[in-house]
Amino acid sequence: MYPRNPDQMRWAVLTCLDVHKPNDTVLFESWKNFDLPNDIHTHCFVKCVLMHSRIYPIHWARVNKTAVEDQFKGRGIEVPTGVQDLEKIIAGTCKDIYDEVINVFKNNLEAFKKAFYFYEDDIREWYNQNPDVARPFGADLREYCKKKNKDDEKCELDCRFYYYRLVDEDKKIYWGRFLQTPGIKMDEHSKCLFKAKTAKECDVAVTLDQCLREKNQTAWEQMQKNLDEITNKDYDYGNSLEAPERNFISSIERCLMLDPDEALHIPVS
Repeated sequence: MYPRNPDQMRWAVLTCLDVHKPNDTVLFESWKNFDLPNDIHTHCFVKCVLMHSRIYPIHWARVNKTAVEDQFKGRGIEVPTGVQDLEKIIAGTCKDIYDEVINVFKNNLEAFKKAFYFYEDDIREWYNQNPDVARPFGADLREYCKKKNKDDEKCELDCRFYYYRLVDEDKKIYWGRFLQTPGIKMDEHSKCLFKAKTAKECDVAVTLDQCLREKNQTAWEQMQKNLDEITNKDYDYGNSLEAPERNFISSIERCLMLDPDEALHIPVS
């Protein structure tokens, strides 16, 4: 799971830029530079990034200190002072999480940017050096997954669902993201998640797909088309402001970023 690669980090940051995009363009520009002022909007942007980068698993109620340390070590960068203290239990509100990490982050800003692939040159270098690890820039998702998983339809589907961020790199349900599909009730969607949870390897994606098709095939196929469209767009930090609204990002996902008392807590074990 760690260290995270730039494909995973780009998705986390860009998703959160879209989910929490403020009307204030100055604030938005600050976020893109990882200048994180102490305000309610920024608090929830930080929580979102930490959740989607798996640094703050919602079921842990604390920052995954080991994950942060492994990210620095994996990049060959010395672990900054203060990271060792990121282990106390916190309530899980946006402000709690922001307050927990902001000092060590601001005191070691350049180190964090380097370790977590903030710089475009580092991202491009990684992709050039790891052509078989992640979908290349500009590659059509379905074509890429079909080529990568020749004659294996189950794992071809798993590949697509990984880039939709419905399953993770370990071929397990990714509990950090819940999509609200028009035409499929959230309780029905949750039942499909739990059903898929019992499957193994590429059958996790197959089980989830089959279950959601049974709920509403037309709606689920349209959702996948939406996810294809977004996944095939190679946004960078510089043009995210002009990116089209991701209207299909669920209200449940937004809720998870805002208040744990309203969030849908689902166990991972």
